[in-house]
Amino acid sequence: MADLPEARREIRWFLRRGAIGIGEQKFKVACDSPSIERLAGLAADFGVPMLLHFQHGVYNTGIENFHRTLERFPKTHFIGHAQTWWANVDKNHSQVLLYPKTKVTRAASRTGC
Repeated sequence: MADLPEARREIRWFLRRGAIGIGEQKFKVACDSPSIERLAGLAADFGVPMLLHFQHGVYNTGIENFHRTLERFPKTHFIGHAQTWWANVDKNHSQVLLYPKTKVTRAASRTGC
């Protein structure tokens, strides 16, 4: 639904009636596309989280560019899951294998934490 013109209006209708989040966005769009950005802005406006299904080459593509969405919407709480999300927790991940199959290799912290 993220890429449909009426998506924002439809989701806003439910949020005004008490919805507590924007459910799983599992669509063939880039994760930094205008479609995702419209919904991320809506999530920020209502103070609700937004769930994204990341699957390499299929859904919410281009996880390497997701930082752009995070930077543009610092007040939006994103929940990531699925194959590509979990593959990217491993420093030595493979987009081809998707889910990590071995012990996860920790990446150096960028924040110093």
